[in-house]
Amino acid sequence: MNQRQFWKNSFIHCTVYLFLLLTNGSYAVEEINHPGFPTFAIYTGKTPVYATLSGGFTFYPEKEKNKAESFFRGLKHFSSVASGTSYLSIKFEDKVLKFSELKNIKSEWNIEDSSVTISGQIPVADVDIFMVLRNKKNRDGSFFVTYSAVNRTNRIIDIGFRSLVDIGTEASDGIPLKIATDNTQEKEIYSNEYKFTPFKSGYWETYENDSDSVIGIRNHLTGFDNSPPDQIAFVNWERAFATDWNYFTNKNITTSLDSAVLIWWNPQPVKQGERRDITTEYEIKKRKDGISFELIDPDTGSGRIHLRATNNTNLPQEISYQLDAGSNAFLSLNHDNPLKFTLDKDSSLDKIISITLHGKGNVNLNVKEKFGQMVTNHNLPVRLTQENRDQSPKFWKSSKYPIIYNSDKDGLKLKGVVRAKDTGRKLGETDLISVKSVQNSFVYLGEVDLREFSGEVFVEIFKQ
Repeated sequence: MNQRQFWKNSFIHCTVYLFLLLTNGSYAVEEINHPGFPTFAIYTGKTPVYATLSGGFTFYPEKEKNKAESFFRGLKHFSSVASGTSYLSIKFEDKVLKFSELKNIKSEWNIEDSSVTISGQIPVADVDIFMVLRNKKNRDGSFFVTYSAVNRTNRIIDIGFRSLVDIGTEASDGIPLKIATDNTQEKEIYSNEYKFTPFKSGYWETYENDSDSVIGIRNHLTGFDNSPPDQIAFVNWERAFATDWNYFTNKNITTSLDSAVLIWWNPQPVKQGERRDITTEYEIKKRKDGISFELIDPDTGSGRIHLRATNNTNLPQEISYQLDAGSNAFLSLNHDNPLKFTLDKDSSLDKIISITLHGKGNVNLNVKEKFGQMVTNHNLPVRLTQENRDQSPKFWKSSKYPIIYNSDKDGLKLKGVVRAKDTGRKLGETDLISVKSVQNSFVYLGEVDLREFSGEVFVEIFKQ
């Protein structure tokens, strides 16, 4: 569920909107001469990512151009080759347009910002559409794709986006795709059509043997500066390419010969003179061995812990990870702690888990790994730039919604009430219990079972 919160206290009158977000920026931007297909490329590390006039991106412009020409050869709409094999659809009120159907399509690049912008206008209304490709500031092999709509009409309009991403390699046009689940007993690798939401998995990625010649990507669906989509589908490219918005997956259809991914952000109202921005993060996938932690935002303490292990024995093995932030910090995660997994014989574990650290300054994140009878402690130093208070995650996949509140006073009797943002309906309440002192502040926790509720909520905190 997607949650926006504010905290209301009988003795502290303030409103805080919490967003878990992330950012990036500044590599060379290169103009590529492939008439009618790609326009410019940004460089993520040494890897060029090409923007296309379809509002999409690709790593393999020549291959996709040839594929599009082959697909359209003999068809009446041969000119559609200019749109590429990945493209953006825009749902404007009751109409759906492919990006290539917009008017006044143009591209521009910004070397200083390391970004490429493709823009166009909806033919029947004064609405501008943008696709921006840009690097992350910390240059870690990630880039962002942002879709925007600016409403210049004199009325409220509904705007939604659907992105079709053609996935493949130079050697093969179809590869398996992977999601992340809470345990290794669930299916994670798919070679047939499959639809899911960020509640099921916070990211998807290509899955193949490690190779220097292969560009693997991972799409983070949640987290700082990401706009969680409403739905994601692994699909057969040829079937999906022929659609503009609706798509019905078929689990009996293979994607391994020609794989693609559909991502939907459903229509939402945009007021006069305002804009809707949608951002999603792609990462050039790099192999990470063992255990590591990536701090996404030093201000809020949000980050991702990477877990990787291999069971080389002939028997199933249980592996667990107990996480602790030490005496001067506190952590929250949307899983049970310790994290527990069962590895089948000759199998591997490869997980990315989002966590939030609450504290200030130097924090020692300790991970106690138990693999069978072997216990190993991993100390991961983290530095937070400022004390982050009241940092309940924006996106939480469990029905148990956590309320986290910090105060400089101990022994308070507090109550948290969770309400639906759109109607104000009370969804539940709980007493908050003081659980830990963190650098002269006191952490109060509680949980409210939201059951099947899905949407945005706000939390009121009262002194009893």
